Amino acid sequence: MAPKKAKKIQYKKCNGCKGNKICGDCKGTGQIRVVHSRNKGSSFERSVAQEISKWTGSVVTRTPMSGGYNKFGDITPKDPALMISFPYCIELKNREAWDFSELLKGTNIKTGILSWWQQVLGDAGKSKKHPLLIFTKNLEPNYGLTFSKIFEATFEVLPVHFKIYDLRIFLFEELLKVPYNQVEMRLSKSHSN
Repeated sequence: MAPKKAKKIQYKKCNGCKGNKICGDCKGTGQIRVVHSRNKGSSFERSVAQEISKWTGSVVTRTPMSGGYNKFGDITPKDPALMISFPYCIELKNREAWDFSELLKGTNIKTGILSWWQQVLGDAGKSKKHPLLIFTKNLEPNYGLTFSKIFEATFEVLPVHFKIYDLRIFLFEELLKVPYNQVEMRLSKSHSN
């Protein structure tokens, strides 16, 4: 079997400093490495799947055909039993073109946080799971977004968050601090109410 061909790293010209001084983007080389959005999204999905795998104690992977038509969420447990009991339908976004102000202004409805929320709502409705959007961008932590009632049922002590409409935004790492079996139990009770 022939060895895999190494991928060629692509660079583009740094417009911030034009190579004249040392900047944070190119470190004075005048070039910035090109990161393709599909690779960036896939890497983010794998990273979050690993974190949730540790949290649940079961393997969670990228959903086959993620981004395709036959899927409910971007990541899913591999174990069929956990797949059934897992309370969330998770949509993951690692994009640069969003800002929290768009929620307050009601802007960027077709491409920003609100459009991602609509996407996870559709998938969650089909899969009969609780919607959870996890999103980030460069130099930002991972954020979680869900309905207020799901947020309140999940946490015994509410972490730092903000509420807008009937939604709560919080640091995703706070969810991982709550024992998974407690979250599963609390959300199954809230689902039956």
